[in-house]
Amino acid sequence: MHSKGDAAKFLKEKLNIDKCIYMGNDLNDISMFSNALDDNDFIVIASNEHKEITELLVNYLKEECKIKGIQWSSVKLLILQDENVNSFLKRMRKVLTIVSPPNRIKSIKKEPKKYILKDNWSNVISINKKRMEDSNYR
Repeated sequence: MHSKGDAAKFLKEKLNIDKCIYMGNDLNDISMFSNALDDNDFIVIASNEHKEITELLVNYLKEECKIKGIQWSSVKLLILQDENVNSFLKRMRKVLTIVSPPNRIKSIKKEPKKYILKDNWSNVISINKKRMEDSNYR
């Protein structure tokens, strides 16, 4: 059985990415957020009408920090209202495009399957590529 955290870690290693932004809005995102704590990456929680889930996620992260010996004040956490997520992602895409090496971005966009190697991720990549092109993607 694999989790979102396993998938995110796999992609981060295969694409040789130093820093990631882990975004989620539900309890099934805990494994990704745990990876973010381990790697000192960024966590974005998209808060919707179920505020108790956001509170549970934050409380989980605080407990995980205690267990791992991480200062809560050092965690890079952003909580966004659900309606602001799309505009955040559009802004971050511009920032990441500027920060990332341009040739690498072009090659990932042209041949995403190449970066997933021979694992069974090609369908996921093509589906996600279509979703990312949709203006409502988040």
